[in-house]
Amino acid sequence: MAPRKRTKPENRRLPQRWEWHGGKIYYQIPPALAGHPAFNGNRRRFLLGETLSSAHRKWAEVQAQFDLPTPNDMAALIKRFREEEVPKKRPTTQTGYLRSLGKIEGVFQEFHPGQIRPSHAYAHADRVKGGKHDVRVLSALLSFAVRIGMIDHNPLVGQVKLEGAKRRAYVTDEELARFYAVLPRKWQLYVELKLETGLRQSDLLQLTAQSITPDGLFRATQKTSKDLLFTWTPEVRAIIEELRALQQPVGSMFLFATRTGQSYYNPETGRADGFQSMWQRWKKKAGVSFTEHDLRGKAASDVTREEAQAALGHTNAAMTDRYRTAPDRVKPLGISSRLKPKKQ
Repeated sequence: MAPRKRTKPENRRLPQRWEWHGGKIYYQIPPALAGHPAFNGNRRRFLLGETLSSAHRKWAEVQAQFDLPTPNDMAALIKRFREEEVPKKRPTTQTGYLRSLGKIEGVFQEFHPGQIRPSHAYAHADRVKGGKHDVRVLSALLSFAVRIGMIDHNPLVGQVKLEGAKRRAYVTDEELARFYAVLPRKWQLYVELKLETGLRQSDLLQLTAQSITPDGLFRATQKTSKDLLFTWTPEVRAIIEELRALQQPVGSMFLFATRTGQSYYNPETGRADGFQSMWQRWKKKAGVSFTEHDLRGKAASDVTREEAQAALGHTNAAMTDRYRTAPDRVKPLGISSRLKPKKQ
């Protein structure tokens, strides 16, 4: 909450948040500091003194207990983060970050970065639409603040654990077979390669002839810049050979090219609108509801955890587990037989 607008002439020469009231000078306490011991537990106003000199002396005592935030600390941090860190993200990620940073600036404008606590993050996640994403961006912002020396540690790391959105139910073989049957042969090969590699849509659509090496199929992933080399197997080799045999636009280097020879994926916008339009038509025709990204989850679910983590290029198994949507197979315990009458 911003300080109240000053309407009394005698308050206009006072420092920000100071005000005369009843012949005394008070400090208007920001919400982030409400109830702080430095203000004797007061939540709205704190008495500084009856004269300007006594108010300054009291203010020095308050400041000795902690460094009060300046109004621009959070704004300056967010501005620098926008300029230095956000441009490093993918275009679609940038859009989400900028949206969350706008909300963070509005909610936490009175905070110094070092005053943010896990309870603040949980409250925001619970009350605000898209709050969980905002908190993840807030954590990244605070990690940046640590790196540039504004604070000593990120209070959210290891303390705030938010469950991500649960992925849809596992794509069954029957669903996939119905969808596969309506696809043109080129896009059947796309699905086959998706299941063999687990690559993201952006990476598959940007595969080129240069991706094909003597040792296998190479891709530096778009999102993480991780180098992946899928060694040749009979299945992958057959997919690539058939793709190369299909008639492609003259001069195109992409394995999955548009009619004009370009990639369906636009790296500047981070979108593949033409491809997604086709995918929606195929889904409707096949009567299925899963997304292209759900096939990445199926690829991760139909192999071992270690194989999935390597193929998906994840640095930790926890991220891989989010993709593994297949139900755990459990052997029945077989103890109901105790209820059956024993043979004499």
